[in-house]
Amino acid sequence: GDPLPCSAIQRIKTLINAERNMADKSDINKVVLAYSGGLDTSIIWKWLQEIYECEVVTFTADLGQGEELEPARAKAEMLGIKEIFIEDLREEFVRLCVSNVSRQCAL
Repeated sequence: GDPLPCSAIQRIKTLINAERNMADKSDINKVVLAYSGGLDTSIIWKWLQEIYECEVVTFTADLGQGEELEPARAKAEMLGIKEIFIEDLREEFVRLCVSNVSRQCAL
């Protein structure tokens, strides 16, 4: 069966039919999608693929969410996504975001 619920697939088909002719797809060969594995990013993956007729690569940032990463990878694989990137950005996230918030709160 389809990896997405029927109602989501119907919404995708409606969007595709409404916007297919509006897309300027001449210069787009590949798109990188910030992918969580949730319904929204799975729907937009299909929309990008259909509207722009391009390859969609997924990127998932590991910010410490742990067990949520492998289900996201598994869903991307189930959808047939060929390039799946999951990067461990925990240190950068703490260094750039958490430490800045801590400094702001200290003021």
